[in-house]
Amino acid sequence: MALRKSKESGAVTSAKKRRDGMKAIDDAREVPVEYGEEDKPCNTAVLTAKIAAYDADQSLANSMLSDVDTVLNRVKAHEKEIKSLFKRALSGAVSKFGEDSDEVEMMGGTRSSERKKRVSKPKQA
Repeated sequence: MALRKSKESGAVTSAKKRRDGMKAIDDAREVPVEYGEEDKPCNTAVLTAKIAAYDADQSLANSMLSDVDTVLNRVKAHEKEIKSLFKRALSGAVSKFGEDSDEVEMMGGTRSSERKKRVSKPKQA
């Protein structure tokens, strides 16, 4: 089961297009336009820096998800090996002690005398 890689959000895609528009406006002027306030700047440079930080973090997150996928695959392989090993051990106990033995029950198996008998229902005409 692969974890879902994060994709770029619509807001970031829109912000990149808008930043390109801001750059075009800035290129047509001598001084870049400041769209924000003095204490809260909002210009092409600020927006470009925020987008770059987002791209870096998104790349890091996707890399981490890939690493987690690798570890989860190893965990599943271990589970499969353990299940197979226990199945062999239980089969060995059945052959050594018998299928109705206490030892089989102690290992987590079901004694043959404790299994439900199948009851067939009479057919109705």
